[in-house]
Amino acid sequence: MNGNLSTLRGDAHPEIIPQYETAACTLAERDFYTPREELDDIFFVPSYIGHYICKKEYEIQRDDLNVDGLILVTTAGEGRLIRGDGDIRLTPGTVYIQNCHEHHHYKAVSNGWEFRYVHFCGGLSREYCDMIAKRSPVTRPSPNTFDAILRLMEDINNGVEDAAVSHARLSGYIYEMLVIILDSFRKTPERGDPKADAIMDAINYIRDHIAEELDTPMLARRAFMSRTYFSALFTRVCGVPPHEYVITLRINRAKKLLADTSLPVWRVAELSGFSDASALARMFRMRCGVNPTAYRSGEYTPARN
Repeated sequence: MNGNLSTLRGDAHPEIIPQYETAACTLAERDFYTPREELDDIFFVPSYIGHYICKKEYEIQRDDLNVDGLILVTTAGEGRLIRGDGDIRLTPGTVYIQNCHEHHHYKAVSNGWEFRYVHFCGGLSREYCDMIAKRSPVTRPSPNTFDAILRLMEDINNGVEDAAVSHARLSGYIYEMLVIILDSFRKTPERGDPKADAIMDAINYIRDHIAEELDTPMLARRAFMSRTYFSALFTRVCGVPPHEYVITLRINRAKKLLADTSLPVWRVAELSGFSDASALARMFRMRCGVNPTAYRSGEYTPARN
């Protein structure tokens, strides 16, 4: 990225970053991304990605924006998220996520602020942002997790500048970031708590029987709990509902089998707990942005019927 000029792909034209932003920054870099063709609604699309080093005068306040979501990571200095129920400090190592169709207000504080961000749309962008915000709009993941998010932002940044990188691959980067952020809310239960032990037993059972039929009512019966109570407790401990946890684990199992073996896709589906190859392909495209065969080959191109 060069100066204040954006780098674009597709049919868009270079734009200048708004003066009110650059005037309050010692560095303001932003790349825009415009797909060449209309994409399926399942894809997450990075609208623009940037890196700012702000002076204390930097401040943004919006009620709506023409994108769906924002992921912002603070790397130095400090910002402040202004909220009616109390401000939240944005310090190094924090991740802030926002539904951009709702009011948002943030600013730098006296010692300046450095952050990287990506605005995105499509897929279930609003739903993911809202789901995370219900826990907290700001989280402080582990250092390794924070570094992983930064690497994914760098992958997106490189991808929007490289016409060879597919839309599906960029979508996968955004989805992976959202999952990582959700996972950072996971709470480790205290040992010896019977309820927490029951959830941990359920987690172990899921891992050991991932290729078998697994549903929430059956898992609840094993834990001697009602379905509603089990689901709520599982979500509190793991950060996601049981059904979502099972799907994520199955996708991860399929990824490993695709990468490490030459098994046919139907067999990968069977060993990962999917009913057939079509069910695996459908969920794989939804979650990863590519079909299983493309993932295995490294082509990362979307499946076409």
